Amino acid sequence: MADSQNTIALRAEIAQVEKKLKALQAAGKGLGSVKNEIKETYEGGDAEDLYGNKYDEMKDDETKAIKGFKSNFDDKKSAMMEKIHSQERVLAYKLNSLNTQLRLSEIWDAITNK
Repeated sequence: MADSQNTIALRAEIAQVEKKLKALQAAGKGLGSVKNEIKETYEGGDAEDLYGNKYDEMKDDETKAIKGFKSNFDDKKSAMMEKIHSQERVLAYKLNSLNTQLRLSEIWDAITNK
């Protein structure tokens, strides 16, 4: 039984969509595994030697900056993850539709090739 051009084209399109979906899933997994851990401790010297109001202010400023960067990073990461998941859903729906079309095309091929 020979496949129609439509069936062949649908199989090729399904392969492309599956490839895109796998790439998106890998990107989502990679981005999801990225942590935003920033050490907030002083290393490489004697922190006990640093005391006074000025150093306390500097430490507070650095802590605020780090928290701000972490929050900004988390916001951007969440937005990007949502875009990835949204695109994954679109591709999954498209793949489902293409598979349905492929089944119908294969049935049509079977009917017309008898």
